[in-house]
Amino acid sequence: MASIVTVDAGEKGRLLCEVWAGDGHHSTSQDRGDFADAEVVLFGGLNLEQLAGAEASLIGKIIVDCGNPPGAMVKPTVSRTEALAQAYPGARIVKAFNTISAEAIAYVLKHGGIEIGSVYTSGFYCGDDDEAKAIVAGLIAEAKLDPIDCGSLANAHLLDSIGLLERYLSASVFDSWFAITVVRDATDRSPLDRLF
Repeated sequence: MASIVTVDAGEKGRLLCEVWAGDGHHSTSQDRGDFADAEVVLFGGLNLEQLAGAEASLIGKIIVDCGNPPGAMVKPTVSRTEALAQAYPGARIVKAFNTISAEAIAYVLKHGGIEIGSVYTSGFYCGDDDEAKAIVAGLIAEAKLDPIDCGSLANAHLLDSIGLLERYLSASVFDSWFAITVVRDATDRSPLDRLF
């Protein structure tokens, strides 16, 4: 079982820690990082400057960036996740959990991971380290989400865009418990089927 620390991830980090602790992982949620003994560190809204001097303690760790850019923006030259990878070349960076709110995670957990029929809520992730991605995909599945591999870390800006869309829709259109989901079972009906 893994030793997992969530840092500055708020209610989402707390919920995920409860899930992972229930599955036998040593999992804690903190406002600031004491992650020397952790194998997996999930960062929320943390600024890179707050990690200054942490290079040695992050070597070999799996770092999960679950944060989003501060507002609507055009794709930057380098995403925050790629900046993490550049700043901590010894760490194993994966982008995940940024496209779903804490409220949606709580809803999914309450309903056992199934919302409508066989449609599971998607947990998007990307990264360059295949082993780290496999571990994070397992953690996504333990949170009752459907792991969707979005390729290399160069695609982190795509997940940032989904996260910003989720934030906009949550504030302007839907309640905060909704989630953006891929329906991949061909037997699931399209919403358009109801019109004909």
